Amino acid sequence: MDKLEQVLIFKVDECLYCVDSSQIVQILRVPQLTAIPFTPKCLRGLCSIEGQIVPAFDVENLIIKNKNVDLNNYKSRVLTIKNEEQNIAFIVQEVVSNVSVEDREIEYDNNSEDCIIGVIKLDEDIVQIVSIDKLISNIALPEYVKRYLKPNARVQDIQLHVSHNYKKYLLFEMENEKFAIETDMIREVIVNTNDITSIANAPREVIGMIKLRDEIIVALDLRKNFNKQPKLSDKNRILIVQHENHTIGLLIDNILDIKDIDNDEIEALPEKFRDRKIQGVININKSIISVLNNSYLKDLITSSNKHYDTKETSKKSIHIVDKYEHEESIEVAIFTLEKEEFAINIEDLDEIIKYDKITPMPQTADYLKGIINLRGEVIPVVSLQKKLNFNEFVNDDTKILVCRLFEQKVGFLVDNISEVREIYLDNISKNESSNPVFSEILVLENGKRMVLKISLKHLFSKEELKAIQTESNN
Repeated sequence: MDKLEQVLIFKVDECLYCVDSSQIVQILRVPQLTAIPFTPKCLRGLCSIEGQIVPAFDVENLIIKNKNVDLNNYKSRVLTIKNEEQNIAFIVQEVVSNVSVEDREIEYDNNSEDCIIGVIKLDEDIVQIVSIDKLISNIALPEYVKRYLKPNARVQDIQLHVSHNYKKYLLFEMENEKFAIETDMIREVIVNTNDITSIANAPREVIGMIKLRDEIIVALDLRKNFNKQPKLSDKNRILIVQHENHTIGLLIDNILDIKDIDNDEIEALPEKFRDRKIQGVININKSIISVLNNSYLKDLITSSNKHYDTKETSKKSIHIVDKYEHEESIEVAIFTLEKEEFAINIEDLDEIIKYDKITPMPQTADYLKGIINLRGEVIPVVSLQKKLNFNEFVNDDTKILVCRLFEQKVGFLVDNISEVREIYLDNISKNESSNPVFSEILVLENGKRMVLKISLKHLFSKEELKAIQTESNN
């Protein structure tokens, strides 16, 4: 160990410890952490520091074991330390001081195999010296790097598992009436519906402009276009729909499902009820759903952009769209488990259904909830909450994600669906060394929001997959 000249003293479980000050990069308040299931308790999660994804370790758990720093304590802090080419964050109970030390005050334990390699006597205090190298010697450090997809992996090239007449539709609600829109028209879904700049003397359906990654987008209240009564709710969403080089935002009440719909089953409206806004209707589970007409949406996008784009905004908007036009991207569905956000590839998702009665099966793993009958097909249902060690809650928001897992349909129970959106590669980081279930992380809102992406094919062992297949065959 290099000669100690200055040390940073901190508290862990009310005891004093210190590290070489020259190793400290920053001292910060504890940022928002994204927990990673199936990892040791000492890894409290991932955080974004200056645009870099950094693993955050609990020093109290590393030193004392089975104890954790209280993250809600206003005195708790994060120490960032440079380890080779990667930063690491260490969470401590409290930072006390940074002091200079002399050799006569230091007593080393040269035979110690522990992370405590000596003590410093300062006045009446005994401060234990922590070796960072020994502290992390037995820890597998997750290292997230940018991921680049092959050119043929674009979202629009994804083949559905069903016939060519099927297309994916997003189902949503406006004043208790159900509608559907092709997911190909949707670029992403925005959760925050409050950050809108109003436009003076605008028509009643125009609610304003929104700024999305430096792109200015006109936002319309689609409910008013359909003479529906607007309802303010935390379930309100803005659908960002795109045609060619133009986009608009459409405010709706709430999102219901994503389903594969056979276009041959969409029935045209009778002559006297025909409306250019509606392509037709379809009956799904005894509910009549109106399918929006793509040509109406395209006209709406074009007219709104012509009317409201100033020259400066128009140039800026086109520039941004062109910037991403040739970039690879994936589309994901983001959902919650006990307030933590996760995502899966939209290509793995067949449909989203509301929670319904599940027939339990005896003598199975606790995460295997049972089976459901979906339009005559028996599908096993897995509690994703229990599989990932979360508490399971079932309420009105609970959904079942019907996914394809090695050519078999499996339902995954989740707390709620928050959004469906397109993710550009610049916002995806990949961890080559950690659990393959969570090898990718989505970095959103300029690093303020991080979402773990689940690889469904790595979620189960061969034995677990066999048990799931047995469930569906019984």
